[in-house]
Amino acid sequence: GIIMPLSTGLLAFYFPPSKLNKLMGYSSAMNQMGGVIATLLAGLLSGISWRCAFLVYLMGLFSMILCMIFLPNDRLGGSKEGEEGRSGQEKNSSIADTFRAYWPNVVAMFLLMTTFFIYATNFAMISIKEGVIPHAMISVIMAAMDFLAFFGGLSFAGLKKNLGAKTRFMAPALFLAGYLLLSLLGGWAGNIAGSLIIGFANGLGIPYLMADASAKAGRNAVTTVIPMLSAALYLAQFCCPALTSAARAIFGDGLHMPYFMACVTAVLLLIVSAFIKEVVPAPSASSEDAQGFRLEDIMKRDVYTVSEDAPVVAALEMIVSKKISGMPVTGASGELTGFISDGDILRHLAGVHREFTNPYAYLTVMESGKEFSDIMKEMTEIKVEDMATRNVVTVDVSDSLAEICDVLSSRHIKKAPVMKNGRMVGIVNVSNITKHIFSKYAGQMSSCHHLDLDGSDRHGMY
Repeated sequence: GIIMPLSTGLLAFYFPPSKLNKLMGYSSAMNQMGGVIATLLAGLLSGISWRCAFLVYLMGLFSMILCMIFLPNDRLGGSKEGEEGRSGQEKNSSIADTFRAYWPNVVAMFLLMTTFFIYATNFAMISIKEGVIPHAMISVIMAAMDFLAFFGGLSFAGLKKNLGAKTRFMAPALFLAGYLLLSLLGGWAGNIAGSLIIGFANGLGIPYLMADASAKAGRNAVTTVIPMLSAALYLAQFCCPALTSAARAIFGDGLHMPYFMACVTAVLLLIVSAFIKEVVPAPSASSEDAQGFRLEDIMKRDVYTVSEDAPVVAALEMIVSKKISGMPVTGASGELTGFISDGDILRHLAGVHREFTNPYAYLTVMESGKEFSDIMKEMTEIKVEDMATRNVVTVDVSDSLAEICDVLSSRHIKKAPVMKNGRMVGIVNVSNITKHIFSKYAGQMSSCHHLDLDGSDRHGMY
């Protein structure tokens, strides 16, 4: 209950809206696959002892290690006081305000998971009573359902790109079709086809609701709407057996009654989904893309780099001689492995020598009587990889101008390596973007206002 809103919400915290569909799909797919792996491991461990089956929860240690190594230590919930999400909701809004802003997503999540868990809690029992499918094959069919949910998550981004806003109706429609096959057709064909369709619908529905809400809430999603969606998800799991029992008490204890109940919840999900209003891209971003912005046209292709095996003094010499503030760090094969800046070096020195707490450290060291050359000599004994930042923020060569600006501003950085098919092909910085914007609009601006472009006024330049 704590991990899911964090793991999902961090996608909205670190990545622009244009990438959320793909990443939410991947996240949903991994959740499904994680369940399959955990179930298989628990089965193997239970062969040793039923107590050993609980060792499957040690998988959490693997996640902890990955987070400790790779996850940046950022403050969640926005970086500035009063920062707002893309839907205009303030980060300190109450639970009631959050629900009013995102109620279609929250209610849809509850109905979606209720519809799905009717299958999870009833399929095995109903199949046993029908007597058509052998007991051993029931678990195989349910495992196949989980695999289809995995592929549903992987295919979400592609479907969303092709179907657009109509994607919100896909999951409820597939749920309805799946349960109708289970209840009306039955047998081997009905049970297998219905199960696979239900699994695909679940894998498709969850990332849609998560991605849509995250795109609206922006970086604040991790502390606002995502926890509420997760609460709705788990509440549905908790309430599903009680709702099914209540339906049996009211409408009778028919064998396929849970399936008919799921058809009703699928229809309700279809209705609520109609109230979900998707985020409309900002006009500025659209107009820029329409005018043919290409990152390759403004990025710097000849990038100064330093090997991770080189001494830090080599990086320092490069920074001074090339008049740059930092550079990418590369491995033996030229792959991007990190980034080192003058700030990284200064912070390291400040940790060892208290004098290095500001750019005027040289004067302080001279006054203290220490030999500056001795301190610099220490830098020859330290490798770049020991001081470089490993979690490098990058942009893709296909990103729009709005996406690049979003990455640079949200992560408070001035430059980022440009990647293409997993390889670094350049670097882009704030200066490149500023020059592009000024060159594009300077003519229009100068026709309205006098611009002093002779360079005489250089206040604030860097």
